[in-house]
Amino acid sequence: MKKTLYIVALGLLAVSTAYAGDTEKTGKIKFRGLKSVDAFNISYAKFSPFNNEDKERHGHSIGLKTRIRPARIGKVDAGGYFSYSRGKGHTYKKSKDRWSHYKYNIIGGGASGVYNYTANTEVSLDLGLLHQKTEYWVPDKNFASHQKENQWEVGSEFLTEQRRADGKLWFPQWSVNMHYVHPFDVSYSDTKGRGNDYAYDNRRISAGIAFDIYDWYVGDGGHWRITPTGNLNLGYIWGKSSGFLQGGLGTKLAWYDQEMIDVKFFNPRWMFEGNGSRLYDFMGTAKLDNIVRAIWAAQTKTYISKRERAAMIAQASAE
Repeated sequence: MKKTLYIVALGLLAVSTAYAGDTEKTGKIKFRGLKSVDAFNISYAKFSPFNNEDKERHGHSIGLKTRIRPARIGKVDAGGYFSYSRGKGHTYKKSKDRWSHYKYNIIGGGASGVYNYTANTEVSLDLGLLHQKTEYWVPDKNFASHQKENQWEVGSEFLTEQRRADGKLWFPQWSVNMHYVHPFDVSYSDTKGRGNDYAYDNRRISAGIAFDIYDWYVGDGGHWRITPTGNLNLGYIWGKSSGFLQGGLGTKLAWYDQEMIDVKFFNPRWMFEGNGSRLYDFMGTAKLDNIVRAIWAAQTKTYISKRERAAMIAQASAE
């Protein structure tokens, strides 16, 4: 465990000192104050059967994730993140007329940094440790199992909204992302007396793209924005020995340039091996930090939106 903590500390140091050459220009590390909270999100997801598989899957999950990056080193904002999620699932095996159930809790966090390439383009990185507990049971077989484990987590994203800053309505923002989870220190037990050799392999990896399709500005002053979105993810789950393809459409709601709500409806996950496919009827995220920023901006009488700023720049260039 000491070795693990040492590696995490090195990761935090690496993220915090990335692009340290920029500090030679600024001369010091700056602290961002109230702007340090880059994310405070609450999410909920619900899924149901898909692809007419023998196992019909139903379930839901809730999650909390926050990123606080108080230090600015040149173009890098560095700090940490915290995450918590819990979920339940129920599977009906049609061929045997039998139900099985599971529930899990995951808590963790680690180092987080973002490189602000420009005012509208960034690259972010999260490196941390998670702890997961999973319970599984099959009432008709009087069977139950318990598993707990630690996990490495790595996540990265490249995001740009330069087209929105330029006043473009079509495809104003897009991003590419990667996420990988690697378990260690796994402990498993069940009512048959079996041990770690029967543990479920929670290794998983995914990479994908997300994009905003079109900005609709509505309401008094055009400060409300509704944006249809799309997403596509490709991944692999070791426990199911299968790759998967997941994606679909959604919608974002923004106010005073702050994205407050991000929802997706009827996004399927298709497992290539026909094991574990599901339809995400709903996935939603409320961005509480942005809601507070929007309320604050609404009180500012001299507020200039990104759209208005882009129009002013375009007019100045034309002149």
